[in-house]
Amino acid sequence: MNSRNEGKLTLTEMKRESKSFEALQQGILIAILSSYGYSFDLKRPERMAEKTFQYLTINEVYFNNQPLNFGRIIEEFCEQQFQLDKTEDMTPNQLKIVKRRKDLNRTAISFSWLLQYAEQNGVSFGKRKTKQAKKTVQLPKIYTVTMPNASIAYTKKEIEEIGASVQNHICSLFVKKQKELFIPAYYQFFNEMLGLNILQANTTESVHSEDLQIVQPTMIMNSEPLLYQICVDPSYCNPSYVYPSNYPFCY
Repeated sequence: MNSRNEGKLTLTEMKRESKSFEALQQGILIAILSSYGYSFDLKRPERMAEKTFQYLTINEVYFNNQPLNFGRIIEEFCEQQFQLDKTEDMTPNQLKIVKRRKDLNRTAISFSWLLQYAEQNGVSFGKRKTKQAKKTVQLPKIYTVTMPNASIAYTKKEIEEIGASVQNHICSLFVKKQKELFIPAYYQFFNEMLGLNILQANTTESVHSEDLQIVQPTMIMNSEPLLYQICVDPSYCNPSYVYPSNYPFCY
């Protein structure tokens, strides 16, 4: 066997590792945000992957029990972009690519918002630059996390370890007959994973519920259709505001 190929990952394995890391960094962000009073309504995956961690779909994010219109605004925007990209004369393969682009954009915007929520609370991140794509929002990759006042810092290895623990724990809570899972704020398991000494009453259990609060649409959409020219503000103060088209969309 050629020694040059020993230990090298195939393209499929590299893509699998990249997708898994996206889920792991989502995991540590969910844990961190929970410690600041954010709670989450998560969609149960249609099927659980065996070889990779899955990036979870977030239906809604709450801050101090107030819904932020998280999933609805992201879904409406991605659907709008999908309709702009789709044409009647597309082949099945071309349509598949456009649908895939919609899924990638949903994931990237979702993670960008989680990052911004954390940054609004004083958390800082070391970020790796990613290649820009014409019609796809690039998902940021982080390699360090530093809590406010440099009280605690997490390395890339710790991001992976904590993220894996969080993702495994969340997936273990999903029930087949229920489509959604609610993760409360100040969730004690997450605090333990992060090494944080935060205790709140009645927050040690996840509550399964399909009867979640209905979020009324209050969205202001920018007239510019280009994906990389639109920025939806993730601030809990005004989560539905859309910046002017010259405002940078993400990192």
